[in-house]
Amino acid sequence: MLLSVGLKAQNDELLKWNVSMGVGAPNMSRYSSFINKTFKTKPDYSMTGKGPFHVKVEYRPNWWLGVGLNVNHSSYTMNYTMENYLNTSTGAYMPNLITVKNTSTAFNVRGNIHLLNPKHYGPQGDIYWGFGLGFKAGKLKVGAQYPEATPSVSFPNLLPIGFETTLGVKYYFTPNIGAYAELGFAKSIIQIGATAAF
Repeated sequence: MLLSVGLKAQNDELLKWNVSMGVGAPNMSRYSSFINKTFKTKPDYSMTGKGPFHVKVEYRPNWWLGVGLNVNHSSYTMNYTMENYLNTSTGAYMPNLITVKNTSTAFNVRGNIHLLNPKHYGPQGDIYWGFGLGFKAGKLKVGAQYPEATPSVSFPNLLPIGFETTLGVKYYFTPNIGAYAELGFAKSIIQIGATAAF
């Protein structure tokens, strides 16, 4: 659910531009079936993540339509242990801590359909649905406690396509300041953030 701060003209005139920044939960990249099947059962497995972080720019040429660009970014760090490092001085295999870092950023062109005409329902509330499609880029980095024993780690070669769709409800509790909730799929399920309209 996306909590935002908005700016509304004092004369209730619809403002054309919105810029938003927010954070989301959960970090969907951490819960892929490939990670669960391949790494989760390894010794000393752990996973931490950052984001997703969301940046949005929207232009509204009229009351019911908005178009813009959304940037969604997330990252995670995964650790596990492999018994594959041979200590040549002792002839014994040593635990080798493996660290996998992954970042992913999607740049989506998005359209929003706004369902409440402010002339009929007032400027306080808004219900909207949006859909975005674009390009996704990522980076994978693998490290090891003993660098000479760094394993080769590969992930499925997914198409570099960004996608999102969310449903939102907005309410202005003063002429210039408001809050909204957004629920859907955009590297997260729930988002909170802030927005400015001008």
